[in-house]
Amino acid sequence: MKCPRFRRRLVLKLALTPCLLWAFVLLVAPTDWARARLERRLANASGQPVRLAAVRLGVLGNLRLLGLEIGGDGTAPPWLRVDELRLDLNPVHLLTGCSAPKEVDARGVELTVHRDKDGNCALLDLLNGPGRGPSDPGGTSQPVAVSLAVMGGRVRVLDDPSGTALELRELDGRATWDGKRGTIESLKGKLNGGTLAFSGSIDCGGNVPWFEGRLQAQGVGLGAGMGALDRVVPVLDGTPAELDGTLDLDLDLRGEGTSRADLERSLAGQGAIALDPVALDGSRLVAELAKVVPLPPRGRIGSIRSHFTVGEGRVASDDLTVSVARFPIVLSGWADFGGAIDYRVGAEGIARKLPEELRAALADVPGALDELATLRLTGTPSAPVITLDGAPVNGPGDHSAARAKLRSLSRRLLDKIQR
Repeated sequence: MKCPRFRRRLVLKLALTPCLLWAFVLLVAPTDWARARLERRLANASGQPVRLAAVRLGVLGNLRLLGLEIGGDGTAPPWLRVDELRLDLNPVHLLTGCSAPKEVDARGVELTVHRDKDGNCALLDLLNGPGRGPSDPGGTSQPVAVSLAVMGGRVRVLDDPSGTALELRELDGRATWDGKRGTIESLKGKLNGGTLAFSGSIDCGGNVPWFEGRLQAQGVGLGAGMGALDRVVPVLDGTPAELDGTLDLDLDLRGEGTSRADLERSLAGQGAIALDPVALDGSRLVAELAKVVPLPPRGRIGSIRSHFTVGEGRVASDDLTVSVARFPIVLSGWADFGGAIDYRVGAEGIARKLPEELRAALADVPGALDELATLRLTGTPSAPVITLDGAPVNGPGDHSAARAKLRSLSRRLLDKIQR
């Protein structure tokens, strides 16, 4: 009779032992030791300073890192802050050295992606750094894929070469990373009153890192710090820094390399952009086009739409359409990353986009659209070179004949439109 009772007691003790042991570990586990250990391992993995405010051990085994900061040297702020990081680890993992999480939840993320004028970027340094995860100090084991969930994130993008300064808020998303390869399954947030969605991949496992991604923006308010738009729409060069209006963008892009030059040479993709409305006062290109197309002298509020391709260091478009005062200017050509442009006015595109009444009016102006089709814009957006039928219109020298032809064409177009 005693034997069954003894066995029951033994089974009960064996069942309770892990629970009691876990409670003991929670009571005596040295969290300061764990914090210092994690700081060292994360610093070795990233090659950058790491600070942790505290480490908390959950009853169910989750490890929480509070106040995580990466980067910064006391004079410069860290480029990554996380209020709370939850990892599917427990104290046993830490004590045994098996500290490779597979699930990570991040709350209150603040990330700053800053590329200076020389092309240096802390995030790129991390991606191209030691590349050994915290669980692989010797570099011999296979990397462990980590699933990352971000809630309530904020990202600042500062790109000095293009004059871009953006702040994305309320970011939620999911991604995976194994130390060399990463995939952003979805990342959604808000930017200047509009919505933003991104998905993509990056691979740093080969000789040359590469990336690909898709960016979609809807109803994003135009504002200061959107200098990169000049590369896609050179008409914006010279316009006020604080643009009024909204932006819709759909962009697929891929590239490879670590330097700015390598990235610009390899970038390839396609997209569509619409800015409506947008203030075009200050645009030198629009000012020059106003010599042949009847536009108001000031208060040039219009819209810009374009389908474009990226490749060979250029952004090319066959239908870059600038509409001001009901008259669409359709440009076909390219702008390269060095700032050079080469566009021609697309007469057929203008005819298709004109309202029916204006199309009928221009039919009474013989050769008007044909003359427009000889208009060419080269040089740079801030210093365009204008030619009409091969004859220069601006720049040094006597251009009175070409300018007279422009004035005559402009008067004929204006008369018909006003009627």
